[in-house]
Amino acid sequence: MKNWASLYDVFDCLNAKCNYIVLRNYDSLFEAFNFENDDIDLLCDNKGLLVKTLEAKRRDKNTSHYKICVRGYDCKIDIRYVGDGYYCTEWERKMISKRMLYSIHGGGVYIMDSENYFYSVLYHCLVHKGFIADKYLNEFAVFRTSKNKEKFYSLLLEFLNAKCYKVTNSSDSAITLHFDGIPRDLIYKKAFWEVKRFCYRIQNLIYEKYK
Repeated sequence: MKNWASLYDVFDCLNAKCNYIVLRNYDSLFEAFNFENDDIDLLCDNKGLLVKTLEAKRRDKNTSHYKICVRGYDCKIDIRYVGDGYYCTEWERKMISKRMLYSIHGGGVYIMDSENYFYSVLYHCLVHKGFIADKYLNEFAVFRTSKNKEKFYSLLLEFLNAKCYKVTNSSDSAITLHFDGIPRDLIYKKAFWEVKRFCYRIQNLIYEKYK
């Protein structure tokens, strides 16, 4: 595995060769990144090219979880790609097509425009996590001024309907999805991913029973 000299070098290489965005927490990438606890969330349009460019290796059985070596440290990277269901495919394409180069601490990374970033974080909190994480409270005023979860769902659903985007079940079986506040007609479940999710749950139940 290649030992990168710094995260600056990692992203200089990505910027030159790959269409990608950092999904969240890009402000802490260079100056405050903690190799032990932090990870980097990427979305790309060509996963194979990105993995090859970084010389990344799988870090467990999850097909989204990778690692690279930076200054001798393992750096965890979650790699999402267009069509993987992490977000609606059309939305993932739009996120990348409207990406912006963001300069910080002497380096540069590609990120979403402000509209897509806000709603992608809202989606991540409500659908992927089921709650608004504390780390986003300072970033978005709307999270500080209201604790009404129904308001957050209304904001998200208004955006999804306006853009004709769906809420998807994701190819990543390890993500616990929260569809409670989502109307049924906005949910798209790919059958193969549902089978994978069912098998993943059964595997975990067996593991918990006999470990």
